[in-house]
Formats: sequence, C-alpha cells, structure tokens
Amino acid sequence: MMAMIYLLGACLAGFELVRTLSYRARVRGYLRAATDECPLHVEHLPRSLKAFARETRTLGVSLELPQLQVEDTLGQMFDKGESLDASLQASSRALADWAAILGQLSEADGLLLQDLGVEPERVRQWIEVEGWKLDRRDGRASLRARLKRISDELTDFEGCLQVQLDPYR
Repeated sequence: MMAMIYLLGACLAGFELVRTLSYRARVRGYLRAATDECPLHVEHLPRSLKAFARETRTLGVSLELPQLQVEDTLGQMFDKGESLDASLQASSRALADWAAILGQLSEADGLLLQDLGVEPERVRQWIEVEGWKLDRRDGRASLRARLKRISDELTDFEGCLQVQLDPYR
C-alpha cells in the first residue's frame, strides 16, 4: 500500500514537472517573439497623444498575460482559475483606465485622432460589449476569442497613431 502511495506521489510530481517545463518553454518562446516588437513612432504627436499611445501599448501588453493563461491547457487541470481571474480583473481595470484617459482627451486631440483614422469608439464598443469587465462567463474558448478581438482592435488603434499625416494635403 505504501508503495502505491509513493508511486502516486511520484506520478503527480512528474506531471507537475512536465507542466512547469511546458510553461517555461512557452514563456521563453513568448519572450523571444517579444524582442521583435517594433518601438512606438509617435514623435509627430502632441504630448497628450504620445502618452495615450504608450498607454495603448501598455494595455495591449497587459492583455497578453490572460491570453497566455487561457492557452495553458495543462495548467487548467489543477488551477481553479484564481490566477486567471486575478489577471482578468487587472486587465479590466486597465481597460477602464484606458477608456477614462480616452474620454479626457481634448477636442483638438479627438480631431487629430480622426485625421489619423483612429476609431476610438470601436474599442470602446468592445469594452461595453464586455460589460466593462473581462471574465470567464462563457468558457475559455469564448474568452480567448474576446481577448484576441480587443487586442487586435488595440493593435490597429496603435498602428493608426503611428501614421504621420501628409503636411502637404
């Protein structure tokens, strides 16, 4: 009987080791890919929009942790979701802060955003569709799609902010 208990403990330890090594490999791959990220080119923007562009990049990065956690299929077996819930709560707070900053931009900044082709209302609509919070209400597959959709909108938003207007138009 004791041998079975030791064998069971060894199997659990082995499984946890495989899960940890798999997670570390994914994180290393993520970090390697992150070095390819382009720097922000926002020198042409006024100071308030430069800061807003940095906030947009930061928000996009903050959404990457919950996306990684949703993809962690081995971790789902033992994790009850507390770490994912904490990440989603932090990301929800970051989304609300970003939307608040967007609402505080001046009218001139808003007009410049329109000239750049930025549609802040699209991102705000996705946040409103989420009910101003991210959670696991419809399962991980739905959450994965929703996080990807918001991340894609932020990436498009960030890309538009980096476009320089033609001074001769």
